Amino acid sequence: MTSPTAEWEKVGDKFYRKIQLYTAVFDQDLELENYVVTGCSYGGAIALYRDETKLQTFRGSQASKSSIDLYSCAGKLVRRINWDQGPIKGLGWTEDEKLIVVTADGTVRCYYDLQGDFNQFSLGNGAEEYGVTACRFYGTGFVALLSNNHLISVSRYEEPRPKLLATPPEGEVHSWTLIPPAYTLSRSVEVLLSIGQTIHVADAAESEDRFLDIGPFTHISVSPNGKFVALYTETGNAYVITSDFQNRLSEYNSRSKTPPKDVQWCGNDAVVIAWEDEVHLIGPNNAAAKFYYDGRVHVIAGL
Repeated sequence: MTSPTAEWEKVGDKFYRKIQLYTAVFDQDLELENYVVTGCSYGGAIALYRDETKLQTFRGSQASKSSIDLYSCAGKLVRRINWDQGPIKGLGWTEDEKLIVVTADGTVRCYYDLQGDFNQFSLGNGAEEYGVTACRFYGTGFVALLSNNHLISVSRYEEPRPKLLATPPEGEVHSWTLIPPAYTLSRSVEVLLSIGQTIHVADAAESEDRFLDIGPFTHISVSPNGKFVALYTETGNAYVITSDFQNRLSEYNSRSKTPPKDVQWCGNDAVVIAWEDEVHLIGPNNAAAKFYYDGRVHVIAGL
């Protein structure tokens, strides 16, 4: 008789397990390692868009055609949206399964169903002049980072009013993320940016230096409850601190010289660090479990 604990991994004082939900997901010839993959929360739809930073094999007329492909979480193709609107710099979902697409010139499309229908607006505020470099999304809005380090916030999609946040200092942004308004004291979205060795936090009113000296950080990730922040350094160390930056809770050495592809939270107690084909699950007090895979791993929080 199989032990009821056989499939569970103990990480610190918590237990975790992997559950295989589906087999033979997606077409066999779909090379997921060449795509940007973003999923809606609670097992919703998944959007795929070919990663423009990767070289593509020439396939005749197909090479010039771009599309955003919408799949169910079981890997069934739901809709293919032909795309000819320029480079995509942000691809995310709302909490009610609307797909948000942001282009380099600050054009935003909100696909309000899975049939390809959309509303459109512009970020303004210098987005067309300086260009959008990246976006971070939360349930009801998103923040766009421009090439001049300016930040534009959209807090709702029904009547969007893009607004500039406080401007962080100049310098390369190594990584960044946000804390949704529901989890901040100011009730404004807060943006965390790795610049130099420290973290700068920008909201609607001001940008503050948190005076860290252990950066730069290649990844920053905030826990679902907004209370904790995971930081991953270029030297392979992962830190978990409180979101007010007052307490360092744990430090984990991954012993990897290769930067991970992604850092996400698994609930509010553990951090997932994902490389090409390897995943570390980090719990309290530096406890860890390691998992190995045959192919490229994509991590989607909330599935």
